[in-house]
Amino acid sequence: MKLQKIDQDQGARNRTRVIAELLRRPGLSRTDIGNAVGLNVASVSRITRDLINAGLVRETDPFGPRGRPGRRFVGLASRGEGGAVIGIGINAFRQSVTLADLENRKVAEWISQETPDENGEEFIGICLNKARDMVREHIPERNRFFGVGIAVAAELNKERGEILSAPVFGWTKPIAAADMVRELLDAPLVLDTPSSAINKAEADHGLGQGVANLITLHCSLRFGIGVRHMGDNGNTVQEFGRVLTQSKAPDGSKRNLSEACGGLSILKAIRGAESLVGHSDAALSAMLLEDIERAQNDSQTLALFRENGQRTAQYLSLVLDLCQPDRILLAGPLAKSGDYVSGFEQALPQCVSNSNHVPDIHCSDMTPTGASRWLALHGNVAKGNLDLDALRQETAA
Repeated sequence: MKLQKIDQDQGARNRTRVIAELLRRPGLSRTDIGNAVGLNVASVSRITRDLINAGLVRETDPFGPRGRPGRRFVGLASRGEGGAVIGIGINAFRQSVTLADLENRKVAEWISQETPDENGEEFIGICLNKARDMVREHIPERNRFFGVGIAVAAELNKERGEILSAPVFGWTKPIAAADMVRELLDAPLVLDTPSSAINKAEADHGLGQGVANLITLHCSLRFGIGVRHMGDNGNTVQEFGRVLTQSKAPDGSKRNLSEACGGLSILKAIRGAESLVGHSDAALSAMLLEDIERAQNDSQTLALFRENGQRTAQYLSLVLDLCQPDRILLAGPLAKSGDYVSGFEQALPQCVSNSNHVPDIHCSDMTPTGASRWLALHGNVAKGNLDLDALRQETAA
């Protein structure tokens, strides 16, 4: 009995690796998948046959030699209509819920027209009720809804699925988000910060593919960081993310990262601190976007963005030395300012101790909501406890 359990666990791990690789690089042949995940072709064929029979994977058009010797290969990819996930992104700029298929194609969307108030549990409930309506309308086979991903600008307990606090909205009481998802949607939850979710999504599907050590800095009114570090053996990956709002200045001053070089600092310099009193973070976020746009015609404002980008690199010098990233991704509103980005690039070489290991810099267009869908696909589909027998029966019927 124990050997059977070990075989089942190993089979589940192998299936996870195959699905994750298909999500990462759709269109691969069975041989390509086996080479990527370290399985023989027979094992990959057995796993993908089960996934095809369950309606989760499809064969793509043949590729390879045509009109000359050599067998053409059949690719494999997720079957979009084989299931769906919910992605929820919540930050100061935007709060939205989207339903996506297994190819991360958006099926339905709801965007909040009101800024969340201090009752965080109520707002999470609103989002989940919108999600439930989408599932009921668009997913006739309930077994094919696989779960929820939430990327929220907050302090989190990811293992327990709890939002501990979200100063950006004034949320001070813990929110049992995973329990709420189970109650309202009878589904699992993957919870993360926007910066960490974007970092993971870009590492698997975008600008971070093939990069061993990757950092994403979410540059908004405040800051968040996501880190992905590949172990020396190439087989272990460590990932973490958190809000950096309270990170202190390297010169020992009492100012934190957001006060010194974030969006709040820029708004105070442009508009004056008094003019910002009483405005919600959502209103301040809208002001920041306006100022980024208007700055193109104002050399003094452009210089301000550039200086703040330089200070951001300086504040992160210790983090960069510890993590030694190969690539840094800048995401969020400030990443849309060319001068902020150029200031960061200009200061970066002086902020790393190893002049031979200066990371390259890219700007990410990935949104927290888009990243939350990838969270759901990886956490609830690739790593999910899927009942293939039930799905196979549905497909056969």
